[in-house]
Amino acid sequence: MISPKGIISYYTNTGKRRKNNEDALLVFDELVAGQDLKECKIKDVPEAEGLLIVADGMGGHAKGEVASRKVLEILLKEKDKIKTASDLERALKLARNELEKIAEQHWEAEGLGTTLAGLVIREGKVLAFNVGDCRVYRYWDGKIERITKDHSYVEELVDKGEIKREEVRTNPYRNIVTSAVVGDGYATPLKVYTYEEELKEGSKYLICSDGFWEEFWENEMVELIEGGNFCQEALKKMQNKPLRDNVSFIFVDFKGD
Repeated sequence: MISPKGIISYYTNTGKRRKNNEDALLVFDELVAGQDLKECKIKDVPEAEGLLIVADGMGGHAKGEVASRKVLEILLKEKDKIKTASDLERALKLARNELEKIAEQHWEAEGLGTTLAGLVIREGKVLAFNVGDCRVYRYWDGKIERITKDHSYVEELVDKGEIKREEVRTNPYRNIVTSAVVGDGYATPLKVYTYEEELKEGSKYLICSDGFWEEFWENEMVELIEGGNFCQEALKKMQNKPLRDNVSFIFVDFKGD
């Protein structure tokens, strides 16, 4: 087991097409919500333990912002109790109950929700998870791999062999998710995908919203990682990207002892 120390860089921005940022980030005890960052934020972490999460709010103006913030607030409150996949699912159900209460009290907020993805880091292990189409990638030994699985209509089409993986970004149905933390009378299923592994020295993780991964192919992500300064290089590349959606990510570089 390695000592989980390293450098974390994170960023969230409205993008070029949207009027407001519905995304939110949880970086251990720091909640970043309702912000439009112009540069990367960086933490040098001597001992990483806890939660790293990107949440992508849905429901339109204000509703998505409320949902992503509220869900991360609840996960932050529950952080010390979240150690396993079942702990995580329990906390997400608590968060959903809170969104249902908001929707009941404010009819105009019906359908507010969020997708999310992240890492639970405990005792030398990493539990990657997602709900919806936010993702976690792992880079190690020169290779990048997505270690979460989208809950989306297009992912189901890929699984059935009806479309190719390369077509996901351009498919007209790419924004239809099949799971989310949402206040809609419990109509939408809450499905949580999890993947656990031992933390390896030199491993790097990218947690991101669909607004990020739809802009960057995996070979571009590798270039950013191998360039030595992921966040700064990503921001430079974004200047020439359309950025149709809010763009958010957390990049973790575990250094080991």
